Amino acid sequence: MAKLFLLSLSALAGSSVLLASLPAQAVTLTPASDPTDWTDLGWAVEGRAGATGFRDYEYAIGPDGAQAGNTGQIYRDWTNGEDVPWSLTWNGSTAAFTLGSQTISYAPVGAASNVFDGFYLLTRSLTRDASVAPGTRMALSVSSVNGAGITPVSSVSTAPAAGQDLDQFFFRSDTPISSLAGLARLSWDLGAPNPNANDARGAVTFKLRGFDAIGDNQTVPEPGAIAALAALGLWGLGDRWRRRAQ
Repeated sequence: MAKLFLLSLSALAGSSVLLASLPAQAVTLTPASDPTDWTDLGWAVEGRAGATGFRDYEYAIGPDGAQAGNTGQIYRDWTNGEDVPWSLTWNGSTAAFTLGSQTISYAPVGAASNVFDGFYLLTRSLTRDASVAPGTRMALSVSSVNGAGITPVSSVSTAPAAGQDLDQFFFRSDTPISSLAGLARLSWDLGAPNPNANDARGAVTFKLRGFDAIGDNQTVPEPGAIAALAALGLWGLGDRWRRRAQ
């Protein structure tokens, strides 16, 4: 059955008319506890308060987001309370993050898996004199998976009177993920310092990291679902499904 599935995918690969006519498929995201058995895909996207102009960047991608070794940065100053649309794609080897007309990407080397069906959303807001006042908020949401709208999932952190608010939420998908889209927002109270203009940099941040949620998608798709899977851009996953079918 697995071999028939792979042959059918090959036959569909040349049918651009069929693929173009298929609608985006509904996807279900399920909250998960901190999963120790998930496989890290080796990439993360990070947004941060940064600093205005070209003094520091606000978004980055790499093996650990904006940390050492990042492979791309976007400079885009924050506006208080603005919802900033973003999107991310994964083709099995490269993660690409897009903000407006700018795209940054990272291709991990030696990752243990290439199936993206789990992720976490992390937000952090650290109170800091002169740059991050209590009440400063970082929010990150996902509202679309594989081109289909979903009930949004999000993480929001609000700077406390002292210290930090750090929130992290894990989600798994019932379908391998080829794209995500959502909103990012940095906001602060009236009269409070602008974290971006006051060089808060990584004191206020968000991060999205991709995983293979091992054990959550174990079934081989039925032949009737093959065309829909192809429309989601899931080429190259046949080996994984074949192993599960044996």
